[in-house]
Amino acid sequence: MADGQVVSATLFSPLRKIPGPKLAGITDLWMLFQVLRGRGSIEIDRCFREYGDIVRIGPSSVVVRKPEDYTEIYVGHKYRKDARMAKLRIFGIENVISAVDPGVHRHLRKLTNPLFTSESVKALQRPLQELLDDLFVHIDQSSRRQESANMWNLYRLLAFDFLGQAAFGNSFAALRKGTEMALMHDMDKFFRLLTIKTGLPSWVYDMTCCIPVSKWQDIVHSETRLMTLDNEIDRKGMPLSESFLCSTILIFLIAGTDTTSTSLAWITWALARYPQIYKRLRKELEVAIPDADILPDYTSLRRLPYLSAVIKEGLRRWPPASLYLPRIAPPGGAVHCGCFIPESTSIGCSPYAMHRNENIFPDPDKYEPERWLEESNGIYTLKSSSEMMSSYMAWSTGVRSCQGQPLAEMELYCVIAALTRRYEFYPDPETTDDSMREFETLLLQPISHSLKIKFEQKF
Repeated sequence: MADGQVVSATLFSPLRKIPGPKLAGITDLWMLFQVLRGRGSIEIDRCFREYGDIVRIGPSSVVVRKPEDYTEIYVGHKYRKDARMAKLRIFGIENVISAVDPGVHRHLRKLTNPLFTSESVKALQRPLQELLDDLFVHIDQSSRRQESANMWNLYRLLAFDFLGQAAFGNSFAALRKGTEMALMHDMDKFFRLLTIKTGLPSWVYDMTCCIPVSKWQDIVHSETRLMTLDNEIDRKGMPLSESFLCSTILIFLIAGTDTTSTSLAWITWALARYPQIYKRLRKELEVAIPDADILPDYTSLRRLPYLSAVIKEGLRRWPPASLYLPRIAPPGGAVHCGCFIPESTSIGCSPYAMHRNENIFPDPDKYEPERWLEESNGIYTLKSSSEMMSSYMAWSTGVRSCQGQPLAEMELYCVIAALTRRYEFYPDPETTDDSMREFETLLLQPISHSLKIKFEQKF
């Protein structure tokens, strides 16, 4: 940055009075550095603790964490998506996540909404039960060998197969085989590529694509390899050869596989780590599920208060899509936390930091399902309304909320209920606080990319 730009950003910017790291007021490189080292949201949370409810994280970028700001920014189309979100296009084609224009987003969402109706979701419980049977085969085999099951890997296979069932009417059978498809490896690499792509200016990203390092080039070319997905689908008898359909399918698989599997892993880790929480959930499930082999319908599972609290707290403590979601201040600007935010300024909230606001979530680093419950005459129910829900960003809110929420929630409820009802489980010695340390790409994942759990059948 030229000296004049530094002086302008420091002395004359309308954002100059908003607190934040000094370097962030001069260059976007501060935030880029945090993202590349897997600490984007973690650093934003630290900044809120140091500076207050509004923080400057770039020359023209601001984050806030008050509930009223969250509602103002994300409900409706007044604050449009940041143009940087367009970098999430696949093959250069718009999708529901990358679409900045409200009309385009509305059209794309309408095309895929039939997948997420309550009728469509209910129809998928039986195929999900079949996948759970495959999951139990792997767990039982590990148990008989007195080995741990790596639930990080198994949950990824299960989520991937479930999305195949939802999108195409057929599972990929990856879980049954117990191995990841080449497609999944390319999805992982492409996900890493998107993390870098969204953080870098386009011209810098284009230059980095020319770096002649084999591992990096393998990642760069993952998008090209993913373009063969339409051929793979053709071979399964489902002719979807147009790039638009291929792009839509891929964003569906990429957005749905790791978000759900990561959430399952974090919640399983919490239940294995805190026996008292496991025991309370187990007690509730023994009443609701007399036969461990017969899972009740999803609607019945949703009525279980402690199961609901366990899942809701897992999504609070470890929000799957944790990185802050940038929007653009509307024409004429806006006021947030007593500060004027000029139009075109990038502003948003971080789910990770919102969920750690100690004024709303006391002892926020503690996994505590009870915070979501209220008691009356000895009967526990989920809190019907609270300040916590006004800061709850697991699925975002408004017109841009997570489209796949109904599908993901059914998967979370059914898997956690079935696993807890069937097994007693605890961490393998290799699974420690250090191995489960949080690392952020576009998602919040354990740095080890592993979750080894020991299981014992307990019908």
